[in-house]
Amino acid sequence: MSDRVNFIDIVIGAGFGMFATVLVLRFLELVSQDVFFAASILWLPFLGLLIYRKNQEAKLLSDKPAEATNG
Repeated sequence: MSDRVNFIDIVIGAGFGMFATVLVLRFLELVSQDVFFAASILWLPFLGLLIYRKNQEAKLLSDKPAEATNG
Protein backbone atom coordinates (compact mmCIF):
# COMPACT_ATOMS: atom_id res chain seq x y z
CA MET A 1 0.00 0.00 0.00
CA SER A 2 1.02 3.59 -0.27
CA ASP A 3 2.12 5.76 2.62
CA ARG A 4 -0.69 8.24 2.20
CA VAL A 5 -3.93 8.02 4.16
CA ASN A 6 -6.90 6.72 2.20
CA PHE A 7 -10.55 7.57 2.78
CA ILE A 8 -11.22 4.09 4.16
CA ASP A 9 -8.52 4.66 6.81
CA ILE A 10 -10.27 7.85 7.93
CA VAL A 11 -13.62 6.05 8.12
CA ILE A 12 -12.11 3.20 10.16
CA GLY A 13 -10.44 5.69 12.49
CA ALA A 14 -13.71 7.57 12.95
CA GLY A 15 -15.51 4.35 13.82
CA PHE A 16 -12.94 3.31 16.38
CA GLY A 17 -12.89 6.84 17.80
CA MET A 18 -16.67 6.85 18.14
CA PHE A 19 -16.68 3.53 19.94
CA ALA A 20 -13.79 4.50 22.23
CA THR A 21 -15.54 7.75 23.15
CA VAL A 22 -18.79 5.97 24.02
CA LEU A 23 -16.84 3.32 25.94
CA VAL A 24 -15.17 5.98 28.10
CA LEU A 25 -18.44 7.83 28.59
CA ARG A 26 -20.12 4.57 29.65
CA PHE A 27 -17.28 3.84 32.08
CA LEU A 28 -17.82 7.31 33.60
CA GLU A 29 -21.57 6.56 33.62
CA LEU A 30 -22.37 9.62 31.50
CA VAL A 31 -24.35 7.67 28.90
CA SER A 32 -26.99 5.01 29.33
CA GLN A 33 -26.52 1.34 28.67
CA ASP A 34 -28.81 1.64 25.62
CA VAL A 35 -26.47 4.19 24.01
CA PHE A 36 -23.52 1.90 24.69
CA PHE A 37 -25.38 -1.04 23.15
CA ALA A 38 -26.26 1.01 20.06
CA ALA A 39 -22.64 2.14 19.67
CA SER A 40 -21.51 -1.47 19.98
CA ILE A 41 -23.82 -2.46 17.12
CA LEU A 42 -22.83 0.54 14.98
CA TRP A 43 -19.16 -0.27 15.52
CA LEU A 44 -19.36 -3.66 13.79
CA PRO A 45 -19.29 -2.32 10.17
CA PHE A 46 -16.09 -0.42 11.00
CA LEU A 47 -14.56 -3.64 12.28
CA GLY A 48 -15.61 -5.29 9.02
CA LEU A 49 -13.93 -2.49 7.06
CA LEU A 50 -10.74 -2.97 9.06
CA ILE A 51 -10.72 -6.71 8.34
CA TYR A 52 -11.40 -6.03 4.65
CA ARG A 53 -8.54 -3.50 4.55
CA LYS A 54 -6.08 -5.91 6.17
CA ASN A 55 -7.11 -8.67 3.75
CA GLN A 56 -6.50 -6.35 0.79
CA GLU A 57 -3.04 -5.45 2.13
CA ALA A 58 -2.20 -9.12 2.61
CA LYS A 59 -3.39 -9.92 -0.92
CA LEU A 60 -1.24 -7.15 -2.39
CA LEU A 61 1.81 -8.31 -0.43
CA SER A 62 1.33 -11.93 -1.49
CA ASP A 63 0.98 -10.91 -5.16
CA LYS A 64 4.37 -9.22 -5.20
CA PRO A 65 7.12 -11.41 -6.61
CA ALA A 66 9.86 -12.35 -4.18
CA GLU A 67 12.91 -10.19 -4.65
CA ALA A 68 16.02 -12.04 -5.69
CA THR A 69 19.07 -11.57 -3.56
CA ASN A 70 22.45 -11.07 -5.09
CA GLY A 71 24.70 -13.79 -3.68
